Amino acid sequence: MDVRKWGRRRGFTLIELLVVIAIIAILIGLLLPAVQKVRAAAARMQCGNNLKQIGLAIHGYHDTKKELPPARLDYNGGATWCILILPFLEQEPLYKQWDITKQYYQQSAAVRQTALPVYFCPSRRSAGDTPLSTRDVPEAGWSSANFPGSLGDYGCCEGDNNNGQYNTDQADGAMILAAYNSATNPAGGWFITKFYSRTRFANITDGLSNTLLVGEKHVRLGTWGTTTGDGSIYNGDPGNQNAGRVAGASYPLARSRTDSYNLQFGSYHDGICQFVLCDGSVRSIDNSINGTTLGLLAARNDGQPVTLP
Repeated sequence: MDVRKWGRRRGFTLIELLVVIAIIAILIGLLLPAVQKVRAAAARMQCGNNLKQIGLAIHGYHDTKKELPPARLDYNGGATWCILILPFLEQEPLYKQWDITKQYYQQSAAVRQTALPVYFCPSRRSAGDTPLSTRDVPEAGWSSANFPGSLGDYGCCEGDNNNGQYNTDQADGAMILAAYNSATNPAGGWFITKFYSRTRFANITDGLSNTLLVGEKHVRLGTWGTTTGDGSIYNGDPGNQNAGRVAGASYPLARSRTDSYNLQFGSYHDGICQFVLCDGSVRSIDNSINGTTLGLLAARNDGQPVTLP
């Protein structure tokens, strides 16, 4: 007997190797959708947690000030609600660097460009890899320069805009333009000398659990930071479209990431858009919701409360 034959090890043939590779490829193909679903679920959960924190911060503001934070302080680049609630998001040091009596354009670049993870949905982008805005230019015309600032993925609900006044004191959302006094700044722009909110929880007569507070704002894919509606979330210009949205029959939820911009809410999650309601609860709303029903949820006092399922 030839002992050398017994000690010889048999290797894989080419066919066997190809079969193994094919099996591995099939397994990877089967696992990849599952991994993607897990990632999508985790991003959706984190987004919901962001909205929960924002809702709690707004409640903290209301508990302290006895009013809701205004959507924005004035018509010409005043601070948005995203700045006003910073102390209630454990961001007191950043808040103290803002001078809310002055316009966004008069703040330092360091504070304008500070990105906070709580303002970003991970399904869309993150605070670490997001470009700055390129369209933050004063509407008043005292400067033509761009003042880049941090972006963000959430907007307060300023109502259904049935009266065409979403960004004014006539808006019917939970958070709207402040009542304010201002004075001309010799260096350009304005000073806010006094302001107070026009809304508080007592004004949400349709019920806190039936009224939208803050939701995911629609930003068309491929236009981050470069289009109206996605300037700095800290800037109340233009028309507070950076930090506010409307919802209703004329402003249904975006169905996809590539929908045209129309002042509407919309997410990068599949099939749903997430909101925090005035009672602090976070809810997912199907993108196919009837626009009229959506508008009833957006208005604070239309006398037609709608309960989400």
